[in-house]
Amino acid sequence: MKQIAALCAPAFGYGVRDFKPGFVDQVNRQMREEDARRTAQPKPVPEPEPQPVPEKRLSSVDSAYVICRLSNENNIASDCDVSGWNKRVTLSIDISASQAAKICQTLPPLFRAKGLSFDPGWSLRITSPFSNGKRLAECAF
Repeated sequence: MKQIAALCAPAFGYGVRDFKPGFVDQVNRQMREEDARRTAQPKPVPEPEPQPVPEKRLSSVDSAYVICRLSNENNIASDCDVSGWNKRVTLSIDISASQAAKICQTLPPLFRAKGLSFDPGWSLRITSPFSNGKRLAECAF
């Protein structure tokens, strides 16, 4: 308890007995508190719990236009038409009916896997540019 007095007394010419009663204890307590504050670890800030991000779902019409954009960018179809009224995407592709049937089996699951979604009743119709708009194949999304 008399550590501070013993340290300060010779430097300032005081004796241990020259300090007021309780002064040494008060100084020692303040020094311990200051040391505790300096060495105390900061309290960890709790991480906020992650909030689920609502998945943004494209509308059926928006998904249909994405299909048209992709088919045009990749030169897959010579024409693409979206009909929200008829709930249909029509691709005009120069292929045979058997090839159209295979494509009709392949594309809808691929579109779903890529995040495109369609409400019930939407379909993909494949026509040939040489068939005057007659369908080669049609399948539901």
